[in-house]
Amino acid sequence: MNKLQYSFKYADKRIRRYFMGHGVLFHFIASILWIWALSLLAVLLMGVLISMTDGLAYTLDPTRVIPEKLTLKNYATAFKTIEYNDTSYFGMLFNSVWYSVGCTVCRLIATTLCAYVVAKYEFKGKKVLYTFIILQMMIPTYSAGVSNYVYLFNMGLVDTPLFLLGQFAGHGWYFLVMHSYFVGIDSTYKEAAEIDGANDFVIFGQIILPIAKAAVFAIAIMTFVGLWNDYNTPIIYLDSYPTLMSGLFRYKSITAYTLDLPIYFAGVILAALPTAILFTCFSGVLMQNLTIGGIKG
Repeated sequence: MNKLQYSFKYADKRIRRYFMGHGVLFHFIASILWIWALSLLAVLLMGVLISMTDGLAYTLDPTRVIPEKLTLKNYATAFKTIEYNDTSYFGMLFNSVWYSVGCTVCRLIATTLCAYVVAKYEFKGKKVLYTFIILQMMIPTYSAGVSNYVYLFNMGLVDTPLFLLGQFAGHGWYFLVMHSYFVGIDSTYKEAAEIDGANDFVIFGQIILPIAKAAVFAIAIMTFVGLWNDYNTPIIYLDSYPTLMSGLFRYKSITAYTLDLPIYFAGVILAALPTAILFTCFSGVLMQNLTIGGIKG
């Protein structure tokens, strides 16, 4: 066996040991993730079973895992009985729709435009602006809550649908995602369009935005899901317009001693269905690489 053959054999053994060692680590981590996922699934299944349990039967035996008889009447009852601040379940559903969709559109417009300008244009103070956006992300949300509330209150945007106007903010983690995506798009597109006489709006709307539609769509889904499940912001800023999440939270608080848990869980399951369906349908889009540019090579 010559030196070259010995080197290949030694390298082959090292490679096998490397992958065998990492295979054990991979299976260990995968096992932990499976246990975590199954625990979450168990909690979800428990909530579904409680929502399909008769209220009297649950009161008599709340520790029973599988009820003797399953019923769907709690879901119909939830629509009729759950309310907060004279707002019915349907009213809270309507508020959730306009709040989530409106804030998503406003944030998406601001984030996309801001990220595109910072990524593709040269101007004085560009680096300072980018640094400021990064530093702003380091400030804890609750630390900035008081100043943000005072600002929106003085603008007359608290407890009114005009609160959506305060959501035109082009910063945060989604800004970094869009900024990196726009940086990865080759400038050849923009230069070719400028030669043909296209203005900035045409370049962005008809060339750059279609290229970045995968990233924009993924961010829109994640933003919508986060807003739909948000209960803290509507409680603080939109008390007269309770959403499903904030309304259910307040409903549980004010009916702590008379709360019918099966009906309450039915309302929670119904409130979670839209985002669950949305995430299931578009999970592939969310897993796509958001840093793919235009021209390669």
